Amino acid sequence: IKTGIGILDCVVIMEKGIFIFEFKLNQSAKVALEQIKEKKYFEPYLSDNKNIYLIGVNMNSRKKAIDEFQIEILEK
Repeated sequence: IKTGIGILDCVVIMEKGIFIFEFKLNQSAKVALEQIKEKKYFEPYLSDNKNIYLIGVNMNSRKKAIDEFQIEILEK
């Protein structure tokens, strides 16, 4: 999803929550999570009256797998 300040990797909207994902390759889940917060990718969803889950994910190209993730919750 393109925003005015970046491209959001993935948003999953469900009945009881919104899940915002940022994926990184060979970096860290912390870097991914910080990008979500710095660019405020969650702002358009604040009025939806749902918990918002910010999920930073790092994928390891050598292992060909997710090697780390971090989650923060913005409660309604």
